[in-house]
Amino acid sequence: MAMLRKNALQILLFTIFKIADALNQCSDTVYKELGDLAKRSPTYMYDAAPLCDRYLTQGWYRAGFHQIPTTAPWLTACGSLFPYWMDDTAPNNKGETKSVKVCQVGFSGPCERTHNIRMTNCGRYFVYELIPLDICSAAYCFEPDNTCVSDIPKNIEVKYHSVSWTTSTEGVRTHYDPDINLACHFDRLPDDALFYDVTWYVDDTEVLTNQTVSSNSSDVALLSGSQMVAKGKKANSMIHCVVGAVFKVGDRPCNTNSSGLFFAGIKIITPKLRIPRGGSAEAQFQFTIPFISRHSITKFRLPPPLQGVKILEHQMALFVSMYITGGPVDCTDLDRKACDVQVKAFNRTESEKYDTDDWKVIHTKKVYNRDDGDFDILDKHITLRFATGVTNGVGSKIFDSLTLQDIQVFIEETDSSWKGTYCESHTDPHMKTFDGKYYECQLDGTFVLYRNDQFEQEVQEKHHLCYPRYTYPRCSCAVAVRSGKDIFTVDICNSRTIINFPLCEDKTLNVIKKNDRYYKIIFPTGTMVEIKFISWPTQNDWQLNVDIFPSPSDVGKSSGLCGVLDGNYRNDFTRNDAAKTMDNPDHYDYHNPPNAFSESWRVKNNELNLFDESTYRNLESISNVYERVCSCKKIADDKPANIECNYGTYKNCKFVVGKKFHCMLNPEGQLRRKRDLRHIESLLSNSYERFESILEEWRPKREAIAILKTYEEAEDICLNAFQNSQPYITCKEYISDLSNTSLENCISDVMMTGDDNFTKIHIEAALEQCSVFVVLNTTFQQTEPEITNKIETFCQNNCSGHGICKDGNCTCEPDFAGSDCSFDLLGPPSITHISDFGLCDKSKETCEEITVFGKYFIENMNTNCYMKRKTYQVDGITVSTIDYEANLQERTLFEGFCPLEYTSDDHWVTEFTFNISNDGRRFTDIYFVYTYQSLCQEYQNNTGTVTFLFKDGFCYINNKCIPDGFTDEKNKCNICNRNKMKYEWSFNPDHCFIDGNCYESGDINGTNPCSACMPTISSATWSAAPD
Repeated sequence: MAMLRKNALQILLFTIFKIADALNQCSDTVYKELGDLAKRSPTYMYDAAPLCDRYLTQGWYRAGFHQIPTTAPWLTACGSLFPYWMDDTAPNNKGETKSVKVCQVGFSGPCERTHNIRMTNCGRYFVYELIPLDICSAAYCFEPDNTCVSDIPKNIEVKYHSVSWTTSTEGVRTHYDPDINLACHFDRLPDDALFYDVTWYVDDTEVLTNQTVSSNSSDVALLSGSQMVAKGKKANSMIHCVVGAVFKVGDRPCNTNSSGLFFAGIKIITPKLRIPRGGSAEAQFQFTIPFISRHSITKFRLPPPLQGVKILEHQMALFVSMYITGGPVDCTDLDRKACDVQVKAFNRTESEKYDTDDWKVIHTKKVYNRDDGDFDILDKHITLRFATGVTNGVGSKIFDSLTLQDIQVFIEETDSSWKGTYCESHTDPHMKTFDGKYYECQLDGTFVLYRNDQFEQEVQEKHHLCYPRYTYPRCSCAVAVRSGKDIFTVDICNSRTIINFPLCEDKTLNVIKKNDRYYKIIFPTGTMVEIKFISWPTQNDWQLNVDIFPSPSDVGKSSGLCGVLDGNYRNDFTRNDAAKTMDNPDHYDYHNPPNAFSESWRVKNNELNLFDESTYRNLESISNVYERVCSCKKIADDKPANIECNYGTYKNCKFVVGKKFHCMLNPEGQLRRKRDLRHIESLLSNSYERFESILEEWRPKREAIAILKTYEEAEDICLNAFQNSQPYITCKEYISDLSNTSLENCISDVMMTGDDNFTKIHIEAALEQCSVFVVLNTTFQQTEPEITNKIETFCQNNCSGHGICKDGNCTCEPDFAGSDCSFDLLGPPSITHISDFGLCDKSKETCEEITVFGKYFIENMNTNCYMKRKTYQVDGITVSTIDYEANLQERTLFEGFCPLEYTSDDHWVTEFTFNISNDGRRFTDIYFVYTYQSLCQEYQNNTGTVTFLFKDGFCYINNKCIPDGFTDEKNKCNICNRNKMKYEWSFNPDHCFIDGNCYESGDINGTNPCSACMPTISSATWSAAPD
């Protein structure tokens, strides 16, 4: 009997504990509310944001008053592809827990997969111990009890609704914070007594539940941007709402319906762009909800004696950056103007515009293909991306740091006729058009070699007698290259020595000095001009070779002596006349040149002459053709971005060898230095006289010219020279397309002149043709890499027989220098004059160097400037003297400079004396340079005695001119008072200098408001402040 009592007690205790445990599961501290109940209804079908219980956390859940259904729902019901239902009965008694079987509806049947869960009866509701499901496209079903509305709302749609404002005050600043509201619109049911339960989803996340609105259509369910941010969501999301009807507030709907997906954010309108090579297209985007930003107003009263209130307003714009894959670039405010699309918000007083379509504008950004000039486009498909920057205010945070939809950019090749071709004007001059037609142009004057009117670019060249003692042939002696309002010239006609920019307002021409005799000029389109100095065989004179390599922008648009680039040589001899007369190229040859065609491209008196600065005033800027292309380049995560802005779409990354030749500007950055202008003026005025003297010198000797050669004699001379050139033999062996043009030109020139030394020029021309073939032929580069390297590393003129060639560079013998070792170092350079006649005004420029003009200034020549610097006081007494040496820096063959080094001691003017030597033994004459400040110093030269007088109205303090009455920027207590002290600061009246700091009269002591600066009492201590 005792045993029975003990067993009964144990059973009773077990039952009590089990019921207690079950009741514990019914506590809201144990179970969690299961979300997405509106979608879990068997009547809610699979949508664009399906439920996924694979990542559900295992535990006890309550589904409100909903229960798991005991009949199988349809496949794709319950907001999921594979719904789960209960193939079992629920526990009947309160506190009872039971293990029940749940089934997955599948394609093969209503119970494709099964597992068990525990379920507890809590009286008025049930709780379920749910476990994660095996696949993501599955979810548990739950249906409400029988007290529900069977009908469902229809025509559900999410739309932008309005912008609401909240006001806050922070001291003198008032903030107006906007917030975006989205509305869930739907058709009400006929029963006016019903309410509607609305649940909001952003992407696949439930962000707002149990929002109840009445049957009154003016009662709108809203979702705000700040509510999205509170749930970790931002713009560029897919939003939808789920609506169900209920009898009373607080009920859960039995049957629900969903809206379609609404994209709230910034929509890319052009997900695909097709851009022609070197061209552009517009990327477009549009806001589907308006951009908003905090509007702040600061009001403060103006200090006495001013009256009134000053109002400052601030509202941050949104900057949308464009970048190509990788991370976005953080640009400074200044840079954003160049790189980003700026989107402004409406302020509080303009808030009515948010109710109109004013904010729905389409924003555009031009996208350019920065062409690198290669034959093949390597990156034909590029992914482009926009990203937003930071925002200000709570509501605008939904736009903070968004990444927009990718734009797929496809670069398209439109025409390939430009590939592998070039125009040339060589030696005397032998011409070749872009489309490969060879001809002669033995005419004097200035001619248009190349022109592209659409892109405002042009090349002109001058022809003259190759040398005065010969009556024939002509050579190119000057080249001018123009892009918009940029012009670069090389002019050695009539003994001139000009290599410079006479104009550079657009700053678009990229000039690379490859060596002392070789320049590359690159247009914004990628068209490239090469200019090379060619040494005359016996007289040590110079002529120019010109090659022009086209770009896709030249196809069908080029003209001039280079012809029309289109792959058809028959229209190359198109004249420069109104009728565009075309001469037949087949009717002309070496001995019958197309003179009428060439003559039509002569620059006439009423036309633009790039060598005549008086014709520059009507030039069109490149900005009329191109928009300024800007890009941000990120250096590192902890550094700001660089901005690169230029005109055109050519990306120059191939020609990295050589030095950039800069346009020299004065401190105002507008015109060339005055001293360079004087130098050029002197060259232009004197060159004709020098040329006439050379002609006069040679006239009596003309009868001594060698007898002209026969064709057979000239052919024998040229063939022998060409066959003895190992580089030429290499080219002939591997380059099957190498033409005999250079050999034929050599024979013709030797016949005309009788000069055997012409062979050197034409061998160089043949090697240049060989090198160009390799550079332009990517297939040859890939199949013959060793031969390519060998040809690309030929040395100019084979180092002139005075050096060793290695990797394309000459190592010269002692006493020789230059890129081809052709310059003799036995004597110093010949200096014709120095810049600005030896005067440099530090009031207008930095005077860091003195430019010397003459010939020749050669690379790697180790030429030194031997400098003596003297500083003087106003009375002429020497302050200091020092000697130093510095390397002469060459700019061109005809221009170099010596650096000027200064001392920090107090002095009036600085005098430099210097001469130049290649070897430290043979020197040029001595030249004098004075650096002074014309602002307060007046230069005088009385029969060779140089003085600098002190002008009235200035002080001279710390080696600077200070206007009378000016205060020291570093210390306002210092003032220039010439009547008191000319060479030191005077004390500034109405100021105090206390404890090392300067104060203005009336300034209050920061540590004692009862004391102030009162100069009438004391300028060295604080005085009692007036009442």
